[in-house]
Amino acid sequence: GAKLNDTDKAKVAKINEDLATLFTRFSQNLLAEENSQYIALENETDFDGLPLEIKNAAIAEAKVRKIDALGCIANTRSSIEPFLTFSTRRDLREKAFAIFIKRGDNDNENDNNETLVTILKLRAQKAELLGFSNFAEWSLSNKMAKDPEKTMDLMHSVWKPAVEKVGQDVAAMQKMADAEGDNFKIQPWDYRFYAE
Repeated sequence: GAKLNDTDKAKVAKINEDLATLFTRFSQNLLAEENSQYIALENETDFDGLPLEIKNAAIAEAKVRKIDALGCIANTRSSIEPFLTFSTRRDLREKAFAIFIKRGDNDNENDNNETLVTILKLRAQKAELLGFSNFAEWSLSNKMAKDPEKTMDLMHSVWKPAVEKVGQDVAAMQKMADAEGDNFKIQPWDYRFYAE
């Protein structure tokens, strides 16, 4: 950007300022949904499968939030992932997975969809001002990959083997579920549980 004329330097500065505001809004929206969404554990069976430390953390979380439940699982990675790993309550794992992946995408005051579109547009404008055809080119220009094509080549070189491995894992998990007499197809909220 040092070679830009004063007008374009001012435009880039304004874009950077707007992006900083949008990134903050994005994070605040996620935090708001983490703070307002949780899985209430209403009875002892809702704790089934949870190790003592996770159970105790859920009990403490309910007290901190002052909710009328035995425990709760916060909508944060550090709470959701252990719950998905150990809970034997498939119905609650599904709910936990759903609230986690939908953070910022609930068509409410914390929705990030418009914010994301604006971020993408500003990034494209910034890249163009800096002489790049897209944001990926600008972002990668000072990194080892240097350009989007090399990055995509790398991703494609690992993508197919990764998808094949996940397919093998899910097939093995399905055999486990079938052997236990479960009558369902393995879903994303089952993956960590069966992996464990």
